[in-house]
Amino acid sequence: GRIYWSTGDKGIHVKTKDGREFNYPGEGGVFRIEPDGSGFEVFAHGLRNPQELAFDEFGNLFTVDNDGDFGDKERVHYVVEGTDSGWRMHYQYRSDKAWAQLAGYNPWLAENLWKPQQSDQPAYLTPSLANYSAGPIGFEYNPGTALSDRFSHTFFLAESSKQISALRFEPTGAGFKMLDPQVVLTGPFI
Repeated sequence: GRIYWSTGDKGIHVKTKDGREFNYPGEGGVFRIEPDGSGFEVFAHGLRNPQELAFDEFGNLFTVDNDGDFGDKERVHYVVEGTDSGWRMHYQYRSDKAWAQLAGYNPWLAENLWKPQQSDQPAYLTPSLANYSAGPIGFEYNPGTALSDRFSHTFFLAESSKQISALRFEPTGAGFKMLDPQVVLTGPFI
């Protein structure tokens, strides 16, 4: 019954009427509130630019996050309360080779923070489920009430490459894994 929304990586700074302060500079995130506007929370942070949020019928929250535009890939996330997905806006400014030589390394790339779970990733990071997409622009879920049985319990991802992919997730341990995605529609969308 709560309202959820997201924002990109220009930073989070919210001060509530009751004096609570939420400060995540250079990070995007997912927020939630009660329908009457009370109870503001930062549900998750460390996202770059999550393109829409979609719940399955069990209340599991997923999103597809944009990449940093310098060799990394877009990330599919299972968004869990309190998680940090690792992105910081200043990583993007360490992508230029000349700047990178002056500023040092780019942790996003050097430490593979953008990749799905790997043994050498920092413990604070909640890794993505998969790297997929070429510019997410929309994300929705069909619990089985629309379309044919073939697309029951399926997420649909619209991409700037003018295609729509069908994504499914399967529970594994405390999370999920992405099953084989399928492109289901291509063409010039208007």
